Amino acid sequence: MSSDETDVPFQSELEGVDQLSEITESLIAMAQLDFGSPPSIRGDGPLDAVAVGLIALGEELQASLAAQRQAEEANEAKGRFLANISHELRTPLTTILGSAELLNGTTLDEKQSRFVRQVSDSGELLLRLITDVLDFAKIEAGRLSIEEQPFRLKDCLRRVVAPHRVNATKKGLVIEERWAGMADLCVLGDGHRLEQVLSNLVGNAVKYTDHGHIELDGGVTEGPEATLLHFRVRDTGPGIPADQHERIFERFTTGDESSRRRRAGAGLGLSISKALIASMGGQLRLESEPGLGATFSVQVPVQLIESGASASGETHSNGQSQCHVLVVDDTAMVRAVTADMLQVLGCTVVVVASGYEALSHVAEQDFDLILMDCQMPKMDGLETAKRMLSLYPDRGLQIVALSAHSSGRDEQISLAVGMVGHLNKPFRIEQLARTVQRFHSTKKAID
Repeated sequence: MSSDETDVPFQSELEGVDQLSEITESLIAMAQLDFGSPPSIRGDGPLDAVAVGLIALGEELQASLAAQRQAEEANEAKGRFLANISHELRTPLTTILGSAELLNGTTLDEKQSRFVRQVSDSGELLLRLITDVLDFAKIEAGRLSIEEQPFRLKDCLRRVVAPHRVNATKKGLVIEERWAGMADLCVLGDGHRLEQVLSNLVGNAVKYTDHGHIELDGGVTEGPEATLLHFRVRDTGPGIPADQHERIFERFTTGDESSRRRRAGAGLGLSISKALIASMGGQLRLESEPGLGATFSVQVPVQLIESGASASGETHSNGQSQCHVLVVDDTAMVRAVTADMLQVLGCTVVVVASGYEALSHVAEQDFDLILMDCQMPKMDGLETAKRMLSLYPDRGLQIVALSAHSSGRDEQISLAVGMVGHLNKPFRIEQLARTVQRFHSTKKAID
């Protein structure tokens, strides 16, 4: 056998080894997503084709992952932008709504009262729109959070219904409540989100009903693993055609265009409500026919807890409190309206504009309650609170965060540094009253 004949099988084996090496390089490149310098393919055999295919597949995978990263970064940027916008709008809304509430508590003639209501109603509408847009962004980014905390249903239902009674009365509508004893329950769940959903449904019922009444009822079904809360909001409005039942839950949808032109709204409320209830493991359904009104049914699982357990939204005394309060906020108008609210509640108030001033005042005198803005220049409220608690660990300082960011994560952060509570801006006199009552009592018990 000639040397040429003996070299042919050896040469084929070498080519096979080279091709396998190229495939191996392609697999390594795919694993490392490094296709900036893909391995060169020298032949045109079957294994070469496999290597080329693997490289092409890896490049497509890399491009797909890059596009996904870009989309995630865009969602992150949009979320940050909307959160900042929410913060910037909630701060002046604190002054607008707070001032309107304070004015409403003074002696006004009929015309002045109407002006105040208009300011308050417009501010509330703007606040709802801000909340809806922020929630919409969270849903799109897959970051809608549900937080389980104890709460009393009677407090939740009261806050749902009370703001809508004025508008209902102005339209000649009657809101009827039948809660079948469930209002006395104390449960573990996301009371804030449940309140948000029910408030949206009641608000829509008032908005779209021109004559008649609105019925609110509910019940409880106890199961082996969870307790189901049932709520129904029934109105005598124009009703919704069957072909609109699914569409009404879509984003930026308010039913027919004529209704949208006549009534304000971004068309996000029902879409967000359905997403919230689904995140809580529940369901939101619609039953309606044209001319027969609409009924929205909510079913959500919760855990029953002892009625005496600690729950958010505690009731409070309407009497005045002899509470000495320090208000720390870098915005002058927020300081002023917060101080005015506290003075209405009978508190004595000291206001400062920075964390450094707050530290100086705490060093010189004792306060029953400290309301601390979280977002301040130079030294923010979180750092200020940490320094106070570190400097005076035995004084039982009661520091409550004030924040124009409304996420649960911000509340967790403020509690993690040692603050005892959290108030979202804009807040109402009633919320301040509950805060004063709760933490003033705690401070007296510590002392």
